[in-house]
Amino acid sequence: MKRQYLDEIRKLLGRYVITDAEIDDIIADYDRMYEDGLARGMNDATVIDFLGKPEKIVRELGDSYSRKPGRGAKNGKIIALTPFIAVIVYFFLGFGLGAWHPGWLVFFLIPVTAIVLGNEERNLMSTLTALSPFAAVGTFFVLGEVFGAWHPGWLVFLLIPIVGALSDRKWKGYVFAALLVLSAGIYLYFGYTQDAWALGALAFVIPLVFGAAVGAVDTFVEWKTLGSLPRTERNFKIAMILVVFGAVALYVALGIAFLWWGYAWLVFLAIPMFAILAKAGSKGRIVALSPFIATILFFLLGFIFQAWAYAWIVFLLIPMTAIIKNA
Repeated sequence: MKRQYLDEIRKLLGRYVITDAEIDDIIADYDRMYEDGLARGMNDATVIDFLGKPEKIVRELGDSYSRKPGRGAKNGKIIALTPFIAVIVYFFLGFGLGAWHPGWLVFFLIPVTAIVLGNEERNLMSTLTALSPFAAVGTFFVLGEVFGAWHPGWLVFLLIPIVGALSDRKWKGYVFAALLVLSAGIYLYFGYTQDAWALGALAFVIPLVFGAAVGAVDTFVEWKTLGSLPRTERNFKIAMILVVFGAVALYVALGIAFLWWGYAWLVFLAIPMFAILAKAGSKGRIVALSPFIATILFFLLGFIFQAWAYAWIVFLLIPMTAIIKNA
């Protein structure tokens, strides 16, 4: 585990203009800190959680170095143009065809273009994994708006963990993905043949139990080492689990009770927002929260007041909060 962790740091550092000697020094420092953590009785997962993920470490270290030009730099002009293209297409769909909703889906062009053209290191499966959330959301709204199938159209979100499990290229991931598909089939069978959706939903316990048992699912909390964590970190992890399950329960409840499948998914934004409120500093919270606040306002204005033509203005909150904070 340690070797894989250090190798990932070394690989990510290779994207910057940095000498081999400097990389060796950084790796040696993290090797020593890793061993110190193990000597204190931590396991590998706890040490990595304490030191930070390789991506976070290198991102912070990278502030001191220049990035090597790669495919992302070569395609930078295209990536930079996509926000303007998306806005033009959005207004054309809105003013020309009256399709403000779901015409806003064109804004997915921005992150999708960056994912496809902006990372020279990403292979096919990692690219598909990164694209899967956008594909799932887009398909979800097409199923809902065109066919009225908000439920059980939400099952398309299973595409995200399925692709992620397949990208792992291990038997555990393959079995986990197969169990998710099987559980979805059982859920649909009981729902459509016996109108027993709640009973069919119990099938999803199968992949969750399997994933937790073999490590195919990151359970976020390692219960064996939970007691050894500092109280604040322990409380945070437990609270995150409660927020996740609470969001899922609220989404299902709002969907079943009021048929709000089309926009009750906004409750899932509570998960990253809670993490930001708990972890981010007081000065950085409003900037970090602004994209989520803008997204919530955008959809509420659109769904409740049908103000899609003007709701996009709320996204100006994002740069405005950044400017105010840094002024």
